[in-house]
Formats: sequence, C-alpha cells, structure tokens
Amino acid sequence: MTKSLAANVALLEAVVRGRLRDVRRAVKNRADVTCKDEKGMTPIVLAAWRGDAEVVDFLAHHKESEVASSSESLGFDTYLNEALSFAVACGRAEVASVLLDYGADKDFQPENDATPLMYAAMCGHIGSAQLLLDWGADTHARTNKRATALHYAARNGRLQVSQLLLDAGAKVDAAGDKLMTPMMEAVREEHLAVVDLLQSRGACLSLSHKYGRTPLHFAAERTELAVVKLLLDRDQDVCVYITDSQGLTPLMTAARAGNDSILRVIFKRGSRVDATAKDGSTALHLAAYNGRLDACRVLIGGGADVNSVDYAGLNALTKAVQRGHTDVTKLLLQNGADARFTTDSRSLLHLAVENGVDDILHLLLDRVKCVDAVDDKRFTPLMIASQEGKDAAVGQLISRSANVDVRTTDGSSVLHLAVREGHLATCKLLLQSG
Repeated sequence: MTKSLAANVALLEAVVRGRLRDVRRAVKNRADVTCKDEKGMTPIVLAAWRGDAEVVDFLAHHKESEVASSSESLGFDTYLNEALSFAVACGRAEVASVLLDYGADKDFQPENDATPLMYAAMCGHIGSAQLLLDWGADTHARTNKRATALHYAARNGRLQVSQLLLDAGAKVDAAGDKLMTPMMEAVREEHLAVVDLLQSRGACLSLSHKYGRTPLHFAAERTELAVVKLLLDRDQDVCVYITDSQGLTPLMTAARAGNDSILRVIFKRGSRVDATAKDGSTALHLAAYNGRLDACRVLIGGGADVNSVDYAGLNALTKAVQRGHTDVTKLLLQNGADARFTTDSRSLLHLAVENGVDDILHLLLDRVKCVDAVDDKRFTPLMIASQEGKDAAVGQLISRSANVDVRTTDGSSVLHLAVREGHLATCKLLLQSG
C-alpha cells in the first residue's frame, strides 16, 4: 500500500469514527480529501451523514489545498453540495449551516433530482427546511418529474414543513407529475392534517390530474372517511359529479374500492346512483365485479337498478357470476336480479360452470327452470361440466334433471366429451345417471 493510499484509508476511517485529531493527521500526511470509500462517498459526505460538524468544518476549510492535490476532475464544490444534501436528508441542520457558510449550493440539483429543500420536506426536518429557506432556497424548484418541495411534504404528511413552505411562497396548486397537486398527494396518502392545511390555504379541490381524477376521487378509493368529509364539508363547490377519464364519478370509485361508509357520505351529497361510465358501467356494476358486498348493499338500498346493463350487455349479476363472488350473487338474486339473463347466447349457468363456483351454480339452479339452455356452440351447461371434468357441477345439474342424452353438433354425447378428456370420475357419474 502506497503512502498516499494509506493516508486516504486512514482519513476515511477517522471520519467514520468521528476522530478529528486523526482526520487532521491524515490530511497532514497528504490524504486526498476527495478520495472515496467503496460506496463512492467522500470524507466530507461521510462526515455530513454522521452529523459531525467539526470534521465537516475542518475538511471544508482545507478545500483549496485539497483541490490542488486531487486527481479528481470533479471540483470540491460538488462534494460540498453532495454533503449538504446528505446533511439535510439526515436532519443535520448544524452541519448544513457549516456547509452553506463554505459556499454549498442551497439549490443543488444533480441531474434534475431533488434539491436539499426537497430532502428536508420529504423527511420532515423542520430545522433544515427553515435554514434553507432563510438562505433563500427556491420553493418553486422542480425535479425531472415536476415535483416541488411542497409535493414531497404533502405526500409524506409533513405538516410543519408544509406550513413553512407555504409561508415562504410555495404554490399550493403546483402541478407535478401527471398534473398531481400537493392536495392530491396528501389526499392519496390520507394525511388529514395536511389536507386541512392545504384547503385552508386555498387549494383548489376541483382540479384534476392527467387522467381526470380530483382529490375526491383519490379520497374515495382510500379508507379515511375523515378526509372525504373534510373535502365535502369545507367546500360546498366540490362536485360529486365530476368524472375522470374513464367516466367514473367519486361514487363509482368508492364502489369499486368497496368503501361503504365513504359511499354513503358521497351518496348523501347527491351523487346519482345509476350514473354510467364511458363503458356503461354503473357503481353497482363496479362493486359487483370487484366483490364489494357491503358497497352493493348500500347501492341497492339507494335505489340502484340491479338489472341495468353496460354497453357490452352485461348486468351486475353477470359480473358477479363471472368473477365468482358468491355472496354478491346471492344478494343480487335476493333483490330481484334476473337469473335468466344471457350474454352472447350464454346463460348464467354456463358462466357458473365455467368458473367452477359450485355455490353460485346452486343459487342459480334454485331460480332457473331451464337447465339445458345452449350457447352459440350448442353446448349445454352439462356438456361444459362434463368436458371439463367438473364433477360437483355435473352432479348438481343431473339432480336438476339436466338432459344427459343431449348431443353436440358433431353427435358427441356428454359421456363422449368426458371420455375424450379422460375424466374417469365424471364418466362414472354420467353412467350412474343412466
């Protein structure tokens, strides 16, 4: 190991251990203050990360002599700036103050990444944030994804830092990535106190992001009822009818997410229960498709049409059957959903058999008289069950007098279909049925 390399190693070790005397000795032995450890961190960055203001002060004081002896093309100022970012991110306000005194850039932003102020906002370090603002840090600076320091503070629920930024002139409705505002960030992460603050500072609640979603849309898909109530109660202009790019209202969004308590609150504000999205789906369709039983109860209780169809011709019951949601299927049937509904010539029995949910098949068989309906391939539910070896379904259908002698267009019987696919147990069931 050469003398200079040994001095560098000694310097890095001394910094990590926080031994100023050893740091001085290593520098006296001509250690390179811009050397890097195995992770690419320089001594001043390591010291800033540790919060060692004395070591930082010493290294920064020697910057001119160290630059002259450094083999690095990168100037020492860059390392000062990197150290400032680390100090702020770790909440080392005293260290940050030292670095700023030595000329570190308060708005340092490598490759359009986060500035020191953004790190302070992200981590909620009030002292560091106040220090940077006192030095005139830019509250309007943006990352390559258009985020401001206020976006980071709102997203991470940093109430006091958010207050500092707003007091310093941060734009409350700054549009970030996908046109997300700080309010949308706070709502999406359910930071009630920050939502309250932003609203009190004039945040617009009707702004929408790239895909048309408003703060109320974001709140509707979460679980924090208090956020929804705040948005609705504090601003009477919040419109429950605003739709996103898919045509979904906040009510539909809540139905899809299954938030029945939020659903009730939005519904009471006058949202139309049978409003349709761009594909013709209603809130009930979305709730049924996603298996949201309680949401379905709320919507049905609010007068939702259980037999309305979307533009593909599907009703809520069909969606529940397709997705295998037994409880939702039962609820819809109890509230008048038509079990005889067909889509693309396929009955609900066909769908239930294909999805293999025997409880749903049982519910439908209790309400359907014709168990031998054929689809566009002339297949009955029993044929599908036999071909796929779904013995429980075969047993249920036979017990409801399904025709075991029915044939396909090529003359195959249900037994042929089971034999062809090698379903021995199914064959036995069919033979026992006669």
